[in-house]
Parts: sequence; structure tokens; C-alpha cells
Amino acid sequence: MNKPTRGTLLGLAAAALLGLGAADAGKIDECLECHFEDDFKGELAGDIAQLIKDSADADSGHPSDLSGLTEEEIAEIAAHLAKGGEE
Repeated sequence: MNKPTRGTLLGLAAAALLGLGAADAGKIDECLECHFEDDFKGELAGDIAQLIKDSADADSGHPSDLSGLTEEEIAEIAAHLAKGGEE
């Protein structure tokens, strides 16, 4: 069995705090593979959501495929990151 990464553990914790299901936990986990929860702390959630949408563009060069995220998932992830992972 593979040892969970820091991102996996933080992603699951973030998903639990946001009340997200198992499928959404993997989406947050993917963000936390490269970003720390406080990377966007203090930024407006709307600005972060727009960054996520821009990164979902196939031409953005973002290493992860974000095209499958729903508007609700983007809003939840953006709100969480704007708080730096804090509730």
C-alpha cells in the first residue's frame, strides 16, 4: 500500500471541512499536490475561482486537467483556498 502524501492528507482534511464527498476530495487533493492551502490566503474567492477557470483552459499549460470541475466545486475550492484552509 502506498503511503499517503501530504497533499492527500490535507486534501481529505479539507474535503471533510468543506463537507465534500469522496469524489470532490480527490479534486482538492490534486490542487494540494502543488499548492499549499495558504498560497491564496487573503485573495478574493471570486479571483481564485477565475484563476481555476482560466487554468481549466486546455491552452493554459496547467499540469492538471481541471476541465471537469463544476461551478459549485470551483466555488467551494476557491472559498477554502481564500481562507488559507482555515474555517
